[in-house]
Amino acid sequence: MPSGDATRLQASDTARTVPALSRCLRRAGQPSSGVVGFKDGPDTALARQLHERGLVDANTLRLCLDEVRRRRAEGAPAALAGLLVQRRLVGLEDLLALTQRQGSDPTQQPLPARFGPYERVRPLGQGGMGAVFEVRHSLSGETFALKTLTQAALLSDGSEERLRFQREAELAVRLEHPNVVRVADYDLGGSIPWLVQELLPGGSLQERLRHGPLPPGEVVELGLVLADALAHAHVQGVIHRDIKPDNVLFDAEGTPKLTDFGLALGVDGSSLTQSGMALGTPGYMAPEQVTGLHAHGPATDVYG
Repeated sequence: MPSGDATRLQASDTARTVPALSRCLRRAGQPSSGVVGFKDGPDTALARQLHERGLVDANTLRLCLDEVRRRRAEGAPAALAGLLVQRRLVGLEDLLALTQRQGSDPTQQPLPARFGPYERVRPLGQGGMGAVFEVRHSLSGETFALKTLTQAALLSDGSEERLRFQREAELAVRLEHPNVVRVADYDLGGSIPWLVQELLPGGSLQERLRHGPLPPGEVVELGLVLADALAHAHVQGVIHRDIKPDNVLFDAEGTPKLTDFGLALGVDGSSLTQSGMALGTPGYMAPEQVTGLHAHGPATDVYG
C-alpha cells in the first residue's frame, strides 16, 4: 500500500458512528437552539441533543462542527458523530442511546450517493456485511465496481469487519494478473471505507453453470487460466480461501477474473480469523478450513 495510507487507517473508530448521528438528527424537527451557527441539519440536531443532555459543552460542539464544515469544503467525508468519537469526546454507546430514543434503525440508513470522486449509478449486490455498486468517475466518466461495508456492518462492532475489509484491500492491490480483478482505487481511512475495482459485466461462473455443464474444452481453458491466477496470488503471498464459481466473474469480452479476497490471508498465516473458527463456503472448503486450523496454504485454494 502507499506509505501515506497508514495514517488514514487510524480513523477506523469513526466508521460505526456516522449512521447513528444522522438518523436521530433528521428526526429532530425543532428550530436550532443556537448551540451552533449551522443551518438545521443532521449534525446540528445531534449537537443540540448532546448539549441538552449535558454530554458535550456548546463551545466544543461549535469547534467540532466548524471542523466538519472545513473537511467537507475540502471534499473529504466528515460527520459530527465520527469526529466526536474519534476525539473521545462522546462514547458510541451514548450516540446509540440517542438514536434508539428516536425510534429508528441506524442500520437502515442509506449509504452515500458519492464516494470520493465516484458517483453511485446502481446497486450490483448486497450481503449482510458488504455492498457493491456500479459507480462512475466524475471526471473521466469511466465506470467501475465499488465495494464498501453496509451500515449494519459499520454499526455492529464494525471494527473487525473494517479490519477485514482493510486486509482485503491490502492483499488485492498486490495482484496484477489478467485473470485477477484489478483494483483501481481505494480509501480506507474515511468514515465509510471503499474499494474500487474494474467493472465485470459478464456475470459469474455460477450463473453460467445454472444453464448446464460447460463444454470440456471450455472447462480445461478456464481451469488453466484460473490456476495461473492462483499461482500468481500465491507467489505474491496471498491465499484466497474462498474459491467458488460465484467468485469467478467475466468481463465484457468473456475473460474470467478471480474476485472477492474478503477471506484471504497472507502465506505468513496472518489473518483476523480466531483459532478454531471456520471461514469459507461449505461445499468448497478444504478440510483444514472445516476444522478451523490455521495450516492454510496454496493447497487450500487448489482444493476449492
